[in-house]
Amino acid sequence: MTKYQTEDSLFDQKHGVLKNKLGITDKEKLQSVEIQHLAGAYKQAAQEYSERHVFTEQDIRYLHKLFLGEIYDWAGNYRSVDLSSEDIRYCHAAFIAQNMQRFSDELSNMTPFEPNFPKREIVNRLAKIHGELIIIHPFRDGNGRTTRLLCDLLLMQAEYSPIDTRSFYNAEFIRKYHSAIQILWHTNDHTPLFNLFEPMILK
Repeated sequence: MTKYQTEDSLFDQKHGVLKNKLGITDKEKLQSVEIQHLAGAYKQAAQEYSERHVFTEQDIRYLHKLFLGEIYDWAGNYRSVDLSSEDIRYCHAAFIAQNMQRFSDELSNMTPFEPNFPKREIVNRLAKIHGELIIIHPFRDGNGRTTRLLCDLLLMQAEYSPIDTRSFYNAEFIRKYHSAIQILWHTNDHTPLFNLFEPMILK
């Protein structure tokens, strides 16, 4: 992906991986370690966050650090380089802080998710939160996984099951997902993302 070709001091050009605290230079090994740490972050976050918690950008930064803090020095900090991927140029690094503050206000107004919300309201809020955070892409890496972690915590508040992450490794789903994100980026319409998520959100 384009974002991994970005010229910056955090990227190990020789091995094609992000420089990390563990000194890992093998892509598959690094991915395996990240998977393990993501599972740990899910477990800890599920224990820490209550069904009444109002989420803000500080929680997003905390979740990112909970996930990647033992692997990367920059975990929990906003990126300082511009990234692009799948025909999308994410938020310029210089504007991330102000965009995240705006997003934080929206997020706090949409949380907590209530168990008595109609499913349509749950999916609508989730599509907005997920899509907006992906477009801002505040971190150097781990944005998608951190976003899914946040969304799963919100679904737990509403007494829904987490989204099946296996879908994000299905080629056809990924094609539709990227298309939905591109539409949101170009038109601010989250309807395709809503339609993609609706059948995946279950009690």
